[in-house]
Amino acid sequence: MRIFLDTNVFLSILNKEKNWRFAEKLLLDINKGNHTGYTSVISVSEILSGFYAEGEAEKGEMFITDLRAIGNIVITDVNLHWSSVKDF
Repeated sequence: MRIFLDTNVFLSILNKEKNWRFAEKLLLDINKGNHTGYTSVISVSEILSGFYAEGEAEKGEMFITDLRAIGNIVITDVNLHWSSVKDF
């Protein structure tokens, strides 16, 4: 299954929100190859801007490292032409 991950999935885990274990399981399933995950460069930017605004650049770098370590995740560019998105 292909799953698009919005910013709230990552924030849920980072902030240990109410259903963060569900979001964590989703990422673990993606990492195991049970699904392919997609997220936008915009979602990544939103997370990073929060870290940088709080003076926590190191945490932002750790987030990027952790995100890259997850197998089966694709970070998509911003593109207004649907025909150029080949995986969907």
